[in-house]
This record gives sequence, C-alpha cells and structure tokens, in this order.
Amino acid sequence: MCFRYKVLGILSIAVAALTISLSPIKAAAEDKQAIPVPPNTEQVKKEARRIAASEFDFTYYASAQPAGQLKDFYRLRLTNSGWKEKTLLKDLEQIPGLQMEPALRSSLGQNMMMFEKEGVTLIINFLPEGVFPDQKTRFTVAQGKIGLQSAPSADTIPPVELLAKPHKEVAPTYPGAALISLSEPAGALTATYFTQDDINAVAAFYKNKMPNYGWSLVEEKAPEKLEMSQTSNMESWMAQLSFVNANQDTCNIILSQAISGQAGAAKMEMTTILVNYAEKKK
Repeated sequence: MCFRYKVLGILSIAVAALTISLSPIKAAAEDKQAIPVPPNTEQVKKEARRIAASEFDFTYYASAQPAGQLKDFYRLRLTNSGWKEKTLLKDLEQIPGLQMEPALRSSLGQNMMMFEKEGVTLIINFLPEGVFPDQKTRFTVAQGKIGLQSAPSADTIPPVELLAKPHKEVAPTYPGAALISLSEPAGALTATYFTQDDINAVAAFYKNKMPNYGWSLVEEKAPEKLEMSQTSNMESWMAQLSFVNANQDTCNIILSQAISGQAGAAKMEMTTILVNYAEKKK
C-alpha cells in the first residue's frame, strides 16, 4: 500500500516538474547547492512546493549543454555520490489498473531521471531541446521526501486524490483536474491543478462558473501563443482571468498549456491551472 502511494506521489511530482514555467525568471540569490550543477548552467528560479503530501524543493535551470550531456553528467556524478538511479515507469507498471496517456508515458521515459538516497527522492525533468530561441536546455531538479503519513487505505488511489481539496473553496475545481500543489497561508491561497484538456475549454469553464462563487470578471487575457524557437516541436499558450468579489478580494486564474510532439507521433498536451486568491488587506 505504501509502495503504491509513494509511486503515485512521485508521479504527481514528475508531472509538476514537467509543467515548468516557460518564462525565464532571474534568481534572487545564489544558493548553496547540495546537488552538483553542470558547467555552463544557470539557476533561474528556486521554490518550495507542497505536492502529494510532501515538501519538495524545485530548482529550475537553463544550460548551454544538450540534454544528453546533462543526463550523462548527473548519472555519473550522482551514482558516484551514492545515489541509486530508479525507473518510475517500471514501478508504475506494478500498480494494477493504473492507466496513463501514451504521450505522458513517453515523456516520462525520455525526459525524466529519478534517483534515491537515504530516503530522499531526486527527480530531474528536461524540456525538449530547442524550445526557446536561445537553444538552451531547460530542466528542473526536484528534491524531497515522499510523505506517507496520510496515505489512504483504499486499494486504488487515483492521482487526482493525492492532495486534499483546499480548506477554503474560493473557486470551482475544473472537472477531472489533479491538484498537484497547494499553499494556504492566512488570507490567501495558491493552488495548482493539472489537466490534459485544451486551454480554451478551461478558460471558458472558469469564465462561466466563477460568478457562482461571487466573483466578477475585471480583466481577461485570451489564450496567447508564446514565441518559441523555429526548430522547437513544442507550443506554449498562456491565458489569465482576473476576478474581484464584493469584499474586494481578488482571485487570478492563470493558465498555461504546453503541447509537444512531432508530426505523425503522439502529442503530449498539458494545461496547468494556477489559482491565486488574496483577501483585501485591512
């Protein structure tokens, strides 16, 4: 039971890392790295996120090296430091009844590396090469321990239930979306969901349903395609809906969709839903 919950937790973390922001963000400060950093590689962002009942540190990088060389670097350096490489897909195959989209399975197999050491899990995810015009390789390093203390007792655990619902229901949950990250400080809420539905359908859902929760739409940014490298096989779209209620609280729904795949092959479509709620400061 714990094995199944742990593997599904790792899957949620992997999906979260695959939905890395496509907009480069400068790091506020240089942090000491416990994990080696390849040459010609720049840290662009770092954050702590609660995913699948676990606290994980996410570090985002941009590198001049191709993904193949970066994988060789990590495989050599980490295994020499006592890390054991694991294969998530093999563990997933041991869970009866678990179904996964072929495109997501292919992406996890090609773009993800996973290591374990002394109870710590390390997940490295790569965006496909050539996504950005500067031709740099973007990748994410996620490090933490999988929390098992709240594992459900049911025999089947769909990924959508790996995190509980927010305590304060400020916005509707998109049908079938998986909650992969949640933060609820006093007077605020930040929740991240994952779905494979098209960004236009998701935007239409929130535009239609938010008034039922007392929200009025004050600004809308329709889905816009971001500029990518001409050689990239990935498309990226962004959209935003901004709402306010009678108390002047605010709620922003930020949507991002990544579509990757070559012509004639299975495409991977992922849309992330970021719900940012804040009470009006008194």
